[in-house]
Amino acid sequence: MSFRANASWLVVLLMCVTSACRPKNQDILVTCARGNVFYGMRLDGWYYGDVKECEFASDTSNKPDVRGNLLVCGREAQEAWDQTWLRADIKTQIYDSAKKLYVNFSGRGHARHYGGKHPPTVWNCTRTQDGLDCK
Repeated sequence: MSFRANASWLVVLLMCVTSACRPKNQDILVTCARGNVFYGMRLDGWYYGDVKECEFASDTSNKPDVRGNLLVCGREAQEAWDQTWLRADIKTQIYDSAKKLYVNFSGRGHARHYGGKHPPTVWNCTRTQDGLDCK
């Protein structure tokens, strides 16, 4: 193969690897809730332009149930999701606070650095009129 052919394959490979590193843009359930496992959860305000850290529930140790995967946004919601194994009603409150939004993943996210072999990927998501833009 010539150098030009090899370079073309390299470009195609890089495009495939780069696009595989981030989720596809999609409509997905998104929750931004406040509270805790002791007092319950309630919907949190998320105004246009505000940025919150988000992670997929499926990337945590407490997997989503038959209601589907969701993007869990905000520190309180993430901490509550991590405790849903204690109380099923908290998981229900989190799902009840979720709504389907279009999420544009314009970045690959970053790893949360709190130890562990495979830290979850989190995104900094900005609320827009159309949904979320996550980098």
